[in-house]
Amino acid sequence: MSNLDETGRERLQPRPVSRPPVDPAAQRTFGRPSGVDGPFLGADKHRDQGEYAPKDQAPDPVLAEAFGRPYSGVESLQRHPTDAGALEAERDGDTDEPDDPWRNPGAAAGLGTPALGPTGSTVAAAPTGKLGVRDVLFGGRVSYVALAVLGIAALVIGVAGGWVGRTTAEVVEAFTTSKVTLETSDGGGDEPQGQFAKVAAAVADSVVTIEATSKTEGSQGSGVVVDGRGYIVTNNHVISEAATNPSEFKMAVVFNDGTEVPANLVGRDPKTDLAVLKVDNVDNLSVARMGDSEKVRVGEEVIAAGAPLGLRSTVTHGIISALHRPVPLSGDGSDTDTVIDGVQTDASINHGNSGGPLINMNAEVIGINTAGKSLSDSASGLGFAIPVNEVKEVVETLIQ
Repeated sequence: MSNLDETGRERLQPRPVSRPPVDPAAQRTFGRPSGVDGPFLGADKHRDQGEYAPKDQAPDPVLAEAFGRPYSGVESLQRHPTDAGALEAERDGDTDEPDDPWRNPGAAAGLGTPALGPTGSTVAAAPTGKLGVRDVLFGGRVSYVALAVLGIAALVIGVAGGWVGRTTAEVVEAFTTSKVTLETSDGGGDEPQGQFAKVAAAVADSVVTIEATSKTEGSQGSGVVVDGRGYIVTNNHVISEAATNPSEFKMAVVFNDGTEVPANLVGRDPKTDLAVLKVDNVDNLSVARMGDSEKVRVGEEVIAAGAPLGLRSTVTHGIISALHRPVPLSGDGSDTDTVIDGVQTDASINHGNSGGPLINMNAEVIGINTAGKSLSDSASGLGFAIPVNEVKEVVETLIQ
């Protein structure tokens, strides 16, 4: 062994225990008194403290009786005098079972017999038979007064039930009697009454529904027949996706009577959002009459026709709200990106109305419905249409 560690340096030795000197004032305060060597005083060092000095004396008799052990030969307070000797008698007569090793033999209380003995077996009552009609009427088990009361009650209930049934039958008969007839009005003719109804009937067959579908998706809009040879005007954004992917989409026109005919694209103009389709081999086409958008006035009543939300042959009415309203047009899946000089109306225009006609009270087309604006996705708001004079110029150019 050496004082060098593995690195070759000398190990530090333990430091000596430091015992600093005690301050005299602290020693006088916390030190032992003079003449005292240990923590306890000897018996000869006790001082007499008078009445406060501890003394050995007998306990108070009341406390000794309450908490001390019972005197030998005297019955304890816990056992009733009538039970005196019962515990000892039980112990003397029971020699088979050993004493409880955990029980204090000097305790005043002990385990004895139960206060109440076992109860005797209950005898079940003999079963009685069911009460029959003969027992009730002739057996004397029910008093005649009770039978009379029951009979009167049954009679009253029967009379009341019959009266309620008869009254109910009379009320039902009043509602179902064949004597009631509803008044019907004899119409003056087959034509519907009212200006709006007349205009709607006049243009119904010239308004069509346009469908462009593929294997995975489709679009729907409206159109109007403008030429007896099968030319139909609609919006470019209705068929733009089908026009850019002709191999994937098929276009069809559905007429007012439900007839569906394939349609071919003649031409389209994304800058005016107009397009022309053509159907072949369709006879007796109903052609819409074109009006003059220069004669349109604010406040004039109009009808918007088409297939909003996929509902064919739908018309809504309103008025011309404003003219020459600039409306930007663009949307997903469409190459239309332009601004039209729109005719504003409060007639409801929704998805599916695009391409349908806006018609005045002379049953003339004064515009092609193109866009609608609303604070929510509802059927209310404002609609905008391309003026018919611009439509006529573009359509003639596309057909030629």
